[in-house]
Amino acid sequence: MVLAAAAACGTLHAAGVLTANPVWRYAEVASIGLLLACTVLSRQPWMVPVAFAVLLVDAVATVPPGAPHGVYLSPDAGPPSAFAQGLRLCWAPLAAVVLLLVGWRRGGWHRRAVVTALTAAALVVGYAVVRVVDVSRAVHNGRGPADGVGDVILAVLAPVALALAAVALAAAPAGRDGEEGPLPIRGTLGRGPSFAAGAVLLVVVALAHLDAAIGAVPLPPHAAGRTSLSAALPLTPTPSMPYPLAALTAAVELAAYLLLVVGLAGGRPRAVADLSGTPTGPSASAR
Repeated sequence: MVLAAAAACGTLHAAGVLTANPVWRYAEVASIGLLLACTVLSRQPWMVPVAFAVLLVDAVATVPPGAPHGVYLSPDAGPPSAFAQGLRLCWAPLAAVVLLLVGWRRGGWHRRAVVTALTAAALVVGYAVVRVVDVSRAVHNGRGPADGVGDVILAVLAPVALALAAVALAAAPAGRDGEEGPLPIRGTLGRGPSFAAGAVLLVVVALAHLDAAIGAVPLPPHAAGRTSLSAALPLTPTPSMPYPLAALTAAVELAAYLLLVVGLAGGRPRAVADLSGTPTGPSASAR
């Protein structure tokens, strides 16, 4: 029930972002607050509730004002520096992912998992480099402001850090080699596919934030979005739905958090029963 309510609130939040008119101003706060409650009810170690508490703080800080239209995104309301543009988008999920990574001690990593993580990390860094090089060439050819390239480099730092941390989080469960870690979840700390899927979705979110951070940097029109992955998506803004990409990013981000909670609680049958209202385990089968 709690997880279903969190998903419903997340849907309301994404709908509000899509139309730039919140269905319920506190939908994101409620969604993350319910996920935080799940981590507390399932008796997760301290770093897990703290990670979601950080996300909750960010959600409270970004509650849209009561006036409708344009309340979620405003190009004129951004931070003054390029680095702050990317950090504003990524600081909370980055802090949450780092806190979750604290839950693993070193050692016991599969070589295949390490190779996969390094490959994914190389792709993330390569994408960022391609975007920066493309902007640099476009600015040079169009005789745009030279400082635009430096601003783009600063803007992508936080999203790249988030993507790399999420890659490590996705690889950590697969690389545990079956040994128990410091988080007491029956030796399955996020080892289920739900946890890994949530971490992978955070990588996707980080790439979307990277594109958004570059888009917030003042650049010549011909230098923006030529090699952007988000530009390849068939999402056309309309007067009634002006922010389809931002809405998709918000939905994917909240889905990632939901999957992380499901994966973390997956090793505790009693916790899952408490959160879903469905009895599990031997006592349930006896019934």
